[in-house]
Amino acid sequence: MNLATLKVFHDAGIDVSSFQNYIVDINYSIDTCEDIFEEGCRALFTYFEKYSMYEEEEEKYIKELLEKNEKKLVVDETIYVCSSNEMKALANHPKYSEKLAQLCGDILKPIFDIDGFSLQSGEIVLCSYSMGEYQEIAVAVVTINQEVNNLYQQLKGEQ
Repeated sequence: MNLATLKVFHDAGIDVSSFQNYIVDINYSIDTCEDIFEEGCRALFTYFEKYSMYEEEEEKYIKELLEKNEKKLVVDETIYVCSSNEMKALANHPKYSEKLAQLCGDILKPIFDIDGFSLQSGEIVLCSYSMGEYQEIAVAVVTINQEVNNLYQQLKGEQ
């Protein structure tokens, strides 16, 4: 899985040689797919953050997030928040905000390892209890990033 996740980000044009952990010692069951996923997302998006229900300071943010989403999100363990300037520009545009929401929904809904997602103010919020298939989720966020860039180019062409 690590190599598959690395390949997804490599194919998206990210230099994965700088990623710190990508070798797994199977004798110790150390899985670095999460590290690879996080480093890839940091390279893709201008803003990327991970929040955990097990950290007191982060728990407050998660509760605020749930209130903003009127408790529509299911938060079991981890939340990832991804955003870019292009996403924010699309989210603030009346015509493109719906296209962005539709795009994210079409790409993210079929993924079983995501318990819920939200798009608010140009941020994608991914909720998960256990993200076992990081490669599948990496494909989704790379696809979203590429489609966001395409939509943003359309928006710039109209202005």
